[in-house]
Amino acid sequence: MIFRKTFYNLRNIFFKNRIGEIISIYFQKLFGLKLIVPHLEYDLHTFRLVKRNGLFLKLDISNEVDHFIYFKKRDSSFDYLHNEIKNARTILDIGGNIGAFALFLNS
Repeated sequence: MIFRKTFYNLRNIFFKNRIGEIISIYFQKLFGLKLIVPHLEYDLHTFRLVKRNGLFLKLDISNEVDHFIYFKKRDSSFDYLHNEIKNARTILDIGGNIGAFALFLNS
């Protein structure tokens, strides 16, 4: 229990800033380490500007969907959706956020 609390505290100190976020993304890709700080631990309206699929996005990483896009996370629902509609010519992403599925399918 003490180790877990210490780990979370160190993670927040070192990875809850722009440089640490970039490092945590690469560590996750290379080694599978989950050093990314959860979206609930960021202050509300913590914005980051990123480029995804040729679009510049202003993402609020305290929001779960924006956090998902910013940290390039993968979800099994994305893979399922991609397999189901891989031969489609037109896709409508009708939802309540910024079009995370449309961004993924555009790549």
